[in-house]
Amino acid sequence: MNTKTISVIALSNRDFPNFAAKLAEAVQWIEIAAAQGADLAVLPEAINLHRGDGPNNPNALSFAEAALEDWERETAVLFETAVRLQIAVTIPVLIKEGQHLANCFFAVAKDGRVLGRYQKMQPAAGELECGVQPGKP
Repeated sequence: MNTKTISVIALSNRDFPNFAAKLAEAVQWIEIAAAQGADLAVLPEAINLHRGDGPNNPNALSFAEAALEDWERETAVLFETAVRLQIAVTIPVLIKEGQHLANCFFAVAKDGRVLGRYQKMQPAAGELECGVQPGKP
């Protein structure tokens, strides 16, 4: 039997000073997952929403402010961590694609290759109002 261990990671919902600080926390949790033998570390949806979590939080980022133009470059530390620790990771981020936004989940292999992409097919009403486009089946 070929079994794999998956670590599902929840990050702090505190306000981070910037996206790099939230990525640093993600790296710490990925390191723990790898040390405990995980083959895959799954990060929470839209990790680039690094501040303003929760309803009516005055520090909330808009989806447009948080969306990444070059998600691979802007999340490079996660690719580096995957390779260094030989663990596959997911990178769930809001991205800009042309004139619209997409809520995507990228699977990254232990060697840093992007294995695939999933774009959320049924964004929540609030996401749709903010310009997030649904993925295609």
